[in-house]
Amino acid sequence: MNNQQFIGKVFGHFRILEPAGHGGMGLVFKALNTHLDKIVALKMIAPGLSLNEKVLNRFKTEARALARLENPHIVRISDLLEANGYWFIVMEFIEGDTLRDRLKGKHPLPLKEAIEISEQILSALQHAHSAGIVHRDIKPSNILLTKDNLVKVTDFGLAKIQENSLIHTQVSAVGGTLYYMSPEQVRSLKETDHRTDIYSLGITMYQMVTGTVPFDPNQTDFDIRETIVRKPLPRPSTFNPYLPAEIDDFNMKAIEKNPDDRFQSAVEMSQELAELKEKIKDKLEISQPAQSDTDQELNFDQYPFEIKDDFSEASFSPEIPLEHTPAPQNAEQEQKNEPTPDHSEFSQLSRITDIVKKNRFWLISFLPVVVIVIIIYLISLPKSSGPAKAPELTLLTLHSRPAGAKAFIDEHFHGQTPLDSLKLSKGSFHLTLKKPGFTTFDSTITLTAGQHLILDIGLTTQPPQKKEPAVEATKPSAIDVKKITATRTSISSEPSGALVLINNQFIGKTPLKIPLNPDEKITLKIEKEGFVSVERALTVPGKKQFNLNFVLKPEPALLTLQANNWPVEVQIDNKRNITLNSAAELLRLTAGPHKLVFTRPNFKPITQKLTLNPGEKRRLSLNFEPAYGQLVIHVLPWANIYLDGQLVKKETNIKNKFRLSAGPHRLRIENPAFTYLEQTIEIKPDQTLELKYDFNQKVETRILAFDKKNKPVFAEIIVDGQRTGQYTPRAVLLSPGVHKIALQKEGYQPGETQTVMALPGHNKTIKFILQEK
Repeated sequence: MNNQQFIGKVFGHFRILEPAGHGGMGLVFKALNTHLDKIVALKMIAPGLSLNEKVLNRFKTEARALARLENPHIVRISDLLEANGYWFIVMEFIEGDTLRDRLKGKHPLPLKEAIEISEQILSALQHAHSAGIVHRDIKPSNILLTKDNLVKVTDFGLAKIQENSLIHTQVSAVGGTLYYMSPEQVRSLKETDHRTDIYSLGITMYQMVTGTVPFDPNQTDFDIRETIVRKPLPRPSTFNPYLPAEIDDFNMKAIEKNPDDRFQSAVEMSQELAELKEKIKDKLEISQPAQSDTDQELNFDQYPFEIKDDFSEASFSPEIPLEHTPAPQNAEQEQKNEPTPDHSEFSQLSRITDIVKKNRFWLISFLPVVVIVIIIYLISLPKSSGPAKAPELTLLTLHSRPAGAKAFIDEHFHGQTPLDSLKLSKGSFHLTLKKPGFTTFDSTITLTAGQHLILDIGLTTQPPQKKEPAVEATKPSAIDVKKITATRTSISSEPSGALVLINNQFIGKTPLKIPLNPDEKITLKIEKEGFVSVERALTVPGKKQFNLNFVLKPEPALLTLQANNWPVEVQIDNKRNITLNSAAELLRLTAGPHKLVFTRPNFKPITQKLTLNPGEKRRLSLNFEPAYGQLVIHVLPWANIYLDGQLVKKETNIKNKFRLSAGPHRLRIENPAFTYLEQTIEIKPDQTLELKYDFNQKVETRILAFDKKNKPVFAEIIVDGQRTGQYTPRAVLLSPGVHKIALQKEGYQPGETQTVMALPGHNKTIKFILQEK
């Protein structure tokens, strides 16, 4: 679809001015609101997609999702428009560029700028997650930057609204751009929650601080998926050794493969980033001049592999299904302008020298080995008779939904989908996909030299014939029942009435009997509202009767907590404890009755008994009340009592009782005739702490003295400025309270005076180091 054909056209009261890009499901235009004379952005769903009711519903869902979000870092939506047979979302127009544009030079951003951009993205995610919306496609091309460096997150085309999570189950198989997809996204969109955005932001931040992503784009999609799900990723410092270790650790935590090992919410990640920013603030102010030694050592233009300027082009599924893709303008001219790669021995030697220079610190110890390797490498190089020609071949990766479609290119059969990395020459080709029960797909594709085009094409089911044989207890099916007679298959579920889908085609409801081909490989899916769907890939056995029974598990209920204090510990049914750190964390419970006990240190526990329905979403407010304990204190002969800086009893000599909130308190006992003492006491809920202080009672304090060689020194002990006539080592008796201890010894310099708090029942040892004159 050519976006130029819409320039100048008017839809409603909006005139399209120029293309502004494309999103996950449609084109984006810069337009003029002729009523208000205001520039806006119009996002149009692709015409081919708008014919699909489910996809159109998804487009409307995105509009509703965005309309619920009001945050300075999220692109605002103002209207949903249908005009001239097209659907549009009206959004604010952002003057600036994308984060992807900023990163095209393959140099890392200044660390301070990368952190500030990440903080603003986290602000947007906090707001979206609190509204139950997961973006699921965070990547540099979806991060807009104004001239003032204000971040705007856009393109919620893959957003998952958690309170209506079934709406996309049958619309999308895999969404998001491959490099930025979390492991759970690669496995199945059903497994994703808000922590998938944490991972995608982690990869985006990785690219900001290193200039690259932790994948080799020369690998196949399958290899990259294997790396995302199973293989460890290199630390950011692998590509930028000047990164602070704290940034290294922070980034790796964000991209942990197990969601439970990542930051558990955008709130938590934002708080830790703020603490990290404060911790390394001195390093953030250091700037590197252009062409500095540091730039030369990092040599960002010579990474271990070449990376694409536009990582978003590597998506597993194209942004818009291909209908008629015109050849790129000036394609030949672009090829002529491409630099011719230099494979001369001098060029190869220069590249090796740069790599050695970049890693000189660890290569020094292996210098002899490095020299031998370089000599062998130069000897093995093929002799170049002249400049190498630019590659003329292209790669085509082809997927279809459902799979198993026969692929014809210029009427030549190339196999059944999925087809990975077909080698084709550059130029235009006629692509045809054929699969029984589906409308034949025909389109023209144009490939440029060196391009790797990835297509994921959804096939349309053929309309049912008027005279179609009925299937017992089923609705019309795309499966030709006449040809399936060998194995009679019985499908049942507990509870019954579940939808049965074979190869994504609706067959009927359980209990159901249907004939299937022996040895046929099928994907069977069982779905029922309020229950977790079951999906199984199996091969039909070669026997007359085949019975399948599925026990469906109820969908978990989601409980959102609002509390006046965090974190909160939850005990569920007297068995397991879970700690929740913020309202962004959801409590998942099985359907049925539960007893929940919520606790916080020094607060009264809150007990809730509730019964939850499958898939129910409930909000629970918790108002914790402080717990209290009791302090009993008796001072002799008398004293003034202070609690937390307040005088509570004056000149008292009797037992006094105080009701205090649970937790720490500062206690001060003051007797002007003696001295004072201070200590921190801990009041426990529903318990009594008893304390007794007698200023006439003595507290034993042991005093030791040594010289610089750690030999004992016999020095006279001075207490509160008074000579005692006692010598170290000695245990002196002090009245409760604060005292100043010093030592005196002829031939030695006076030691430093030490202040001692003598508390009843707490004997202390004080050590002095004396220096000879």
